[in-house]
Amino acid sequence: SSGINAEYGSFNEETTNETIWPPSKFIVFNKLTEIANSASLYFGNATKFFIWLSYYQNLYSQPCRGCGKILCDENNKDRFLAPIRRDFNQLDKAYHLSCFQNSDDLIL
Repeated sequence: SSGINAEYGSFNEETTNETIWPPSKFIVFNKLTEIANSASLYFGNATKFFIWLSYYQNLYSQPCRGCGKILCDENNKDRFLAPIRRDFNQLDKAYHLSCFQNSDDLIL
C-alpha cells in the first residue's frame, strides 16, 4: 500500500483522526474537544475563538452559574465534571453541561 512514512508512524488510506489523535481517556477533555469544535464553527475566525478559549483559564475554580458548584455529577454516573460550557454570547458565564441545558440564560 502507498503511504507516507513518518518518524512516529505511517500514514495511508486507513489513517483517520482517531488513529492520529485518539480520544482522551478523560471525559472532561473529550467534552471540551466537542465544545471547542462547535465554537470554532460558531465564531468563524481565530481571534474570536481564542478570546472565547481564554475564558477557560479558570476551568477548575469558577463555579457554575446554574448551580453554584465547581464539580457536578453529570447524569448521576459518578462522572464529576467542572463547569466546562461557556456561553458563546456571554463568555464570563460558566456552566456544567446539565445546568447549561436547563439555563434561563441560554441564548442560541
